[in-house]
Amino acid sequence: MREADWDFQALESLIIDRGEKVLVERGISCPCRAEDVYGSMIEHHNRPATRLRYGCEQCGGLGYIFRDPICMLGIITGVESGRNRSLLEMGFAVPGDCVFSPSIHAREIQDFDKVTMSYPSPVSGGQIIMRNSAHLNDNALRTLGLEQHQDRLWYQADCVSWCEDDEGNLYTQGSDFTIEGKVINWDATGPRDGQMYTIKYSAFLEWIVYASPMTRFDQNRKLGQKALLRKVHLAAQNDFKFDTAEKRADEAESFTRTKV
Repeated sequence: MREADWDFQALESLIIDRGEKVLVERGISCPCRAEDVYGSMIEHHNRPATRLRYGCEQCGGLGYIFRDPICMLGIITGVESGRNRSLLEMGFAVPGDCVFSPSIHAREIQDFDKVTMSYPSPVSGGQIIMRNSAHLNDNALRTLGLEQHQDRLWYQADCVSWCEDDEGNLYTQGSDFTIEGKVINWDATGPRDGQMYTIKYSAFLEWIVYASPMTRFDQNRKLGQKALLRKVHLAAQNDFKFDTAEKRADEAESFTRTKV
């Protein structure tokens, strides 16, 4: 009786026939984080060395830089149904995450690598932005790479379906603002500085490998990887919070003194 075995040709054919082409970039810790065990106790650019720099020209404040892009073929599935649902039940994933299974011949995927889709998708319920926040209050002391008339999006936009501020005023792409990559360029008819507005758009979504990819083996034979992906704006949230208003005020005063 013949033992059942893996059909590697059929597995690869499935990925070729049903897979998606994506852009995969290596995720690397940005040097602005200065995580050296001794260097972490030394101020770096007048800031605690372990705290990432929001105005970093390399990472843009994410704490990670992405290099060596390649096109990769793989199957993308959600975690809300099928066998992947067990990842939700065990707490490894949350709704909205997805699983990426690349070709068994593809380059190895590693922690914090970035995967960019080749087709546009809606960005949830939209992105809420404070107009010209890059130049308000303490941010005016930093170099964040934006002009006074610009705001930044999470993703490279394809098209905007709706834009409205907190007073119910509507804005239209092409007449009130234009989009270049991840940057919104406002005309004089846009929201005033400090005003909140929401923009709903379709974009080429970027995902982060937020959990160590699982490499599957059977009898010392590699069966390919299985990587959990999370949207960049959810995986790279700013988790640094001040415990009290007094600590926030002390930090602001200390930061201002270093710039005088």
